Amino acid sequence: LGAIALIAMAVVSAGAWKPEIGSMLFWLGPAAGFTMLREFARRNCFARLRNSEALYLDLAAGVLQVGGLLSLALFGQLDVNIAFLIIALACAAPSLSWLALNRRLICLRQSAVTADLKMNWRFARWILLSNLAFAGSNSLYPWLLTGFHGESATGALAGGLGVVYLANPFLLGLGNHLGPKAALAF
Repeated sequence: LGAIALIAMAVVSAGAWKPEIGSMLFWLGPAAGFTMLREFARRNCFARLRNSEALYLDLAAGVLQVGGLLSLALFGQLDVNIAFLIIALACAAPSLSWLALNRRLICLRQSAVTADLKMNWRFARWILLSNLAFAGSNSLYPWLLTGFHGESATGALAGGLGVVYLANPFLLGLGNHLGPKAALAF
């Protein structure tokens, strides 16, 4: 939700605010929230070495998203607000189902949350800053390339990155499989 607020402030400060942006940001909130809940469920599955559960979560969300978006596109009813709603619902259904089935695994206590936050912040802040720098640099490269060399160079970069990123699902899957195994062995 903080990212949505930052986007809204950037759009307002740039003078590009339109009423459609407000409704889009309204639906972006639930979409982002349920997407993060699905990611939490996936990471929990990987941490417990239950890769098949993570696969079912991804398959269910993917089928619901693609099916919903394609059906709306076929009937000419697709717009950005409905797309975010479909994404939110497609992530909510499997995530809430997982949460209901695994509710005994989750126990929140204020004292434990505070203690865990203090313990993990020293390491997590470096991961947070690293991810922010990585995301910022990835967003900055196309703009710099466009400014110095034009749109055709940026299009060539996008095409090349599209080909290279075809390996991403394999690499992410390998990391999701080997990471928990390495942590367990350690």
